Amino acid sequence: MSAGRTVRFAPGILAWLLFSAALAPAAEISILQPATFQMRGPLGDTNSFPIAVWLQDPKNAPRFKAAGINLYVGLWEGPTEAQLAGLKAAGL
Repeated sequence: MSAGRTVRFAPGILAWLLFSAALAPAAEISILQPATFQMRGPLGDTNSFPIAVWLQDPKNAPRFKAAGINLYVGLWEGPTEAQLAGLKAAGL
């Protein structure tokens, strides 16, 4: 490569480096920011761990709760208002 050609590209390289350097602090700040969302619902409580049953009848909710189950995923033939009321009465 000739010296003239290197000199011709130097301003472009210099501009690119300055542009990159100007954006770098903003990129660092956004990467280092902690998450600002807050979990809500059953997974928001850090003192509990979800242990679930799947497609079970809510009439068995008191027995499941006694066994340590704290989450229903789907309801067998539901959800109906009666099933949801039964789960609420069982504390689930």
